[in-house]
Amino acid sequence: MNIVLFSQEEIKSPLKIHDKRAKHIIEILKLKEEDMFLGGVINNGTGKAKIYKIDNHYLYFTFQYDGKTVEKNPVSLLTAITRPIDAKRILKNCTTIGVSAIYLSLLDKSEKSYFESNLWKNDNYKEYLIEGACQACACDIPNIFLFSNLDKCLKNLPENSIRAALDNYEAEKSLDSLEYPKEIFPVKNSEDDCWSKNSISIPEIILAVGGERGFSNRERVLLKNHGFKLYSLGKRVLKTETATIAGLSVILSKIGRL
Repeated sequence: MNIVLFSQEEIKSPLKIHDKRAKHIIEILKLKEEDMFLGGVINNGTGKAKIYKIDNHYLYFTFQYDGKTVEKNPVSLLTAITRPIDAKRILKNCTTIGVSAIYLSLLDKSEKSYFESNLWKNDNYKEYLIEGACQACACDIPNIFLFSNLDKCLKNLPENSIRAALDNYEAEKSLDSLEYPKEIFPVKNSEDDCWSKNSISIPEIILAVGGERGFSNRERVLLKNHGFKLYSLGKRVLKTETATIAGLSVILSKIGRL
C-alpha cells in the first residue's frame, strides 16, 4: 500500500482503529500522532494527511489536497469475464498500469457461470481496483462495464476510438505497429509532473483480449465489423492476465504514458 485511499465520505471522518488502512498506518508504517502519510480521494486527487489523535477506537487525521488534477490514460481494456481468481488479478494489475475503463464480457467460449460470481455483485470487485491504485501510488480507478455477450459490449464502446484486438491466429501485424497520431500525443510538464493536451482531443485506444480459449471465428468477424484490427504479441500463447498487461504496456509506451 503505497498510498492510503478514501472515498469522498470517508475523507471527512476518522478511521476505525480496526480498519485495514488504520492497521497499515500504525503497524506497517509505524506512524503516530503528528506524523503524516500520503493519501488520496478515489478519482479526485492526492495529498497529505496528518494524524492528530489515535485512541482505542479511531485514528483521527486531517487531509490537504496537493492540487494535482486526476487525468486518466486514454486507454481502455475489453476482455473476457474469466474465472474469479484470474479476474481479480486482471482488475488489480490493469488499475496499477493505468486504464480509464474495463469492458468485461462473456465470450462464446467462456464458462457462463463466471458471470454469476459474487465478484460482480454489490460492487465487490472495487476492492481489487483500489488495491491496484494503491500499488501504483495513484488515486484513479477505471470504470467497469459488464456484458452478457460481446455483441452488446461492442455496441456500448465509445465512438471514434482506435480499436485493436490481440489474436494469435489471424493477426497480420505486431501490436507495436499500431498507428497513433503523433501530433496529438499528450506532453508531460516536468515542472508540475502533470499531463497536458493540445487543442485536439486525444482519441481513446481500446485493446481487446480474449479469454482462456480466445475469440471464436464469429467474434473475430464481429470485432472486425466494429472497427477492430487484429494484432499479435508474438508466437507464444499467453494467459489472459499476461496478455492484457503486455498489450497495455506496448500501447502506453507508444503514446508516451509509461
